[in-house]
This record gives sequence, C-alpha cells and structure tokens, in this order.
Amino acid sequence: MEMESETSDSAVPYSLNSRGIVWANPKAITVTLQDRRITDDSRISVERPTTTSWNLHIREVEPSDGGIYSCHINTSPVKVKRINLIVQVPPKIIDHLSSVDTNVREGETVSLVCNVTGIPQPTVTWYRQKRHEGGVKEQVGPPGEVLIIHNVTRYCDDIYTCEASNGVPPNSYRKIAVKVLFLPDVRLPIKRMGQIRGKETILDCMITAVPLGGMSWERNGITLKKSWKYRIEPYDESGNSYTLSIRIIDLNKDDFGEYTCVASNILGEDQETMILYDATAEKEQISSPRGGYVKHNHDKKKNSTIRKNGKSNYPPRTDIRSDIPTPPDDTRSPHRLGGTLFPPNIGSGECRLEWNGRLSLSLVSLFIALLCFYME
Repeated sequence: MEMESETSDSAVPYSLNSRGIVWANPKAITVTLQDRRITDDSRISVERPTTTSWNLHIREVEPSDGGIYSCHINTSPVKVKRINLIVQVPPKIIDHLSSVDTNVREGETVSLVCNVTGIPQPTVTWYRQKRHEGGVKEQVGPPGEVLIIHNVTRYCDDIYTCEASNGVPPNSYRKIAVKVLFLPDVRLPIKRMGQIRGKETILDCMITAVPLGGMSWERNGITLKKSWKYRIEPYDESGNSYTLSIRIIDLNKDDFGEYTCVASNILGEDQETMILYDATAEKEQISSPRGGYVKHNHDKKKNSTIRKNGKSNYPPRTDIRSDIPTPPDDTRSPHRLGGTLFPPNIGSGECRLEWNGRLSLSLVSLFIALLCFYME
C-alpha cells in the first residue's frame, strides 16, 4: 500500500482537541468524527498514538479502498490534508479464463492463454519446459497473456509455463501441457537380414506415435501372435517411442520371406516391410575349409615345368568359385544372441541389438581357406 499526501495549509492549530477532526473517503463521504467511526464499515477506526495524532486505520484493505482520503480540521479557514491511497495487489491468474492442458494435431495452430489481474497491471512471461530433455527451461515468445504456436510439430510437445509479475510478491504461475497428436512413424533398423536354418533370430521395429493405438508384426497379411514359434515383446523407449521385437524360434524354410511391422492410431497407419532370407548355403560356402575346391595331384616335374614356362597344360579349373557371394551390408547387423551392443539412436529411440559372432567367424574361415589354396 502506497500513500501520497498533500496539505492545503502548512499552519497547524495550536490545539487539535478543541477542534472538530473528520475523515472523508474517496467518495467524499465522512467516515469518522473526532475519534468515532460514523460509517457501518467495521474495518475503519481512528487511532491516536499521541494527543495530536488522528490516524485513519483501515484493516483488510481491498482494491476498492484505493483513492484520495481527506482529513478536515474545523478551523477558520478549514485545514485539509489529502492522502492518496494506492492499493497494490499481487498478480493472480484467473483459472476459468485461462488455458488448460491441450491436445493439438500436428500442423495445426494452438493459442495458450493466461488471463491475469493485479495492481499494477502484471507482465506475463512464457517459458517452455522440455520434458524430453531433462526438463530444460527456456523463455519463448514475447511477453503477453497469449502465446500462439503456429504449425505445431511433434517437437512442440512440452510443458509451457506462464509467469505473472508486477513487483508485488508473490508471482503467479500456471503450467499448461501441450500434447501433439501425430501419425505413427515406423522405422526398421535393418530391412534385410540373413540367418541359417535351425537357429533363431530377432526382428526389431521402431515406432513413434501419439497416441499409440496398436502395433503388430504381420506375415502374408496375417497378424502374428505369441506362441512357441513367435515371442513378441514391446519396449517403451520413452519420448513417445517404442520398440516392437519378435523372436522367431527354430527357423525353417517356411519362415523366410517378408515381415511387416504395422502401427496405427486414430489419425492413421504406417508400416514397413523387411526381408528375412535363408543364409544357410552362404554360410556353408564361406565356412568350408577349402571352399569346395577339388585337389589335383600333379607330379613335381610337371609342376616345375608350369612354374618355369608360366603356362599350364591342364584345362581351366571349373571347380574354383570366384563368385562367392558377399553378404550385403545390412545382413551384417548382429542378432540378439550374445553380448549387447548399443548402436546410434534411430529416430527418438534406441535399437537394442546383440552380436552372435557369425560374420567374424566366417571371415576367419574364408581367410584360412584362401591361405591353404595358395600354399598348395
């Protein structure tokens, strides 16, 4: 509460006790006479800490009490002292006129409102709390009671806080959660994978969606269910991201082919297809000690002649395979059958893969086979 005063005359009566002292409110209504209250407002009284003091005391001050009060002393001429009462009110956010937690579709525009009152007029500042980045807080937008976010994306999915301040403590705060709804986004860490018959393998599918309606693996248009053959497990990666994993047990020739990961919600559907192919023949060719080569017995004399002349009398070797297939890069991705590896993030989640050592052993076997051939 601030008070400003002015007096119409600097002269002060010698004895105030012999004079009539009255107080009038901003509406020019007399509220006290001498030391008596003559209004029905029980909050008002006259306090006299000394014989020359006639103080107007107002309890539980309200904003409507603000204005110019006047003290009149019945002298000739009448003496008047005026005091301007400024009632300061802390900022307050009006709940029913302000925004609540909001759902908005990706691409739309959203307006967040914090309607505030206070004296003097409060200033509203907006902050964004990134809940997917450890709650980092940053100021956004210009000051004002309305924050408008155009062309909302899924990365706008955060908690927004408005803070009202006017220099009168305490400040007022309001948190508004903005939830962005968007179509499912399905991604495959590996789109082509090779495995040998009789083993098991794991296929992973990364899904991002809000809200998440459903997710499944399909084969030939049929949704795969949990069984002794298929073990399907979902993993919540946080940040609206999920991993749907399917473990296929005891692979046989009928298990190879296309597998489709499907995700859906109220906004639509997305899917991706990967190929699981039979790498049994490839494995046998690469891991064979001699690569399937046929040994020819040549006597030392003929061998010496070949080395000396640089030519051979024998027909071309048709049993030598120079076109041993090399697994594509995407087939070299490890399977979850051994120790755990954590590759770079894919989308907003993690791809949890494990290594079974198949490729490294195959390369060693190939090296040994080639070494033995040239030593021959």
